[in-house]
Amino acid sequence: MAYHRESASEATGQHASPAPAGVTPEYDAADMNRERRHQELVAVGKAFASSHPHLTDAENYPREAFAGPTRRLLAFCLDCIVVMPAALFLAWLLGGLPGQEESVLGFNATYTKLAHKIVQIVIYDLYFAGMLGLQGQTWGMHFAGFKVVRRTLARPSMGMARGRYWALGLGIVALGLGPLSMLWNRHRRGWHDRVSGTYALNTTHLDKGLLEYVNTPPDESAQQRINRKSWEGFARFAMIVFSGAGLLIVVIAVHLLIWLLRLAGWFRKVTAR
Repeated sequence: MAYHRESASEATGQHASPAPAGVTPEYDAADMNRERRHQELVAVGKAFASSHPHLTDAENYPREAFAGPTRRLLAFCLDCIVVMPAALFLAWLLGGLPGQEESVLGFNATYTKLAHKIVQIVIYDLYFAGMLGLQGQTWGMHFAGFKVVRRTLARPSMGMARGRYWALGLGIVALGLGPLSMLWNRHRRGWHDRVSGTYALNTTHLDKGLLEYVNTPPDESAQQRINRKSWEGFARFAMIVFSGAGLLIVVIAVHLLIWLLRLAGWFRKVTAR
């Protein structure tokens, strides 16, 4: 989606103020610069929304602007790589793996298997719903190149994200008809998208300034925004730590597998002499 970007001064008709409104002197220059950049992006998005109203409604985007099944499946596989190792590690601790008679912690597996199932559901819910509510995409969606948005292009709320996650699970249980329905839907929406009121749009069709504009709560002061961003930053950090642990397990497992294959090859060479 190509168009001419307006500068912040052109979008607002005036130059940006030297100090953002609502910022107290306790904030340093870096905070003020970040807030000023945010105001510039919001101004660009507002100007774009005014001149391109048909592109501020996801219903008006062409079919090719929406993520298809291949892109979505890639994102799901990447997300599983991130979150499954952590889930398997917890299953091992709680004795939830097949064949385990007791947990590593010493508890009888009969009692911990149920706890493991509950913990596993919570982990997946926190990852998929949490990432969508925080930034509109999971790590897998980021690498696959699409975001989940509302009809207005704003991020889905946490409730919408959680509803989308559970509706996807129900759609898979129903012989996979839920996600498969995107094949004949005009906007490539599965049951879970329609239930939650969300759309999966390719990031190539989304403007950063416009997203900043639609994701900014109305009448939000600079200090309120900094507080909100601080909380979101902490939550993202927690997600990075959580998913990083899973990726670390994957990397260690891959390196261990490579080492074992090399060891097996060396052993064959020695025994063949």
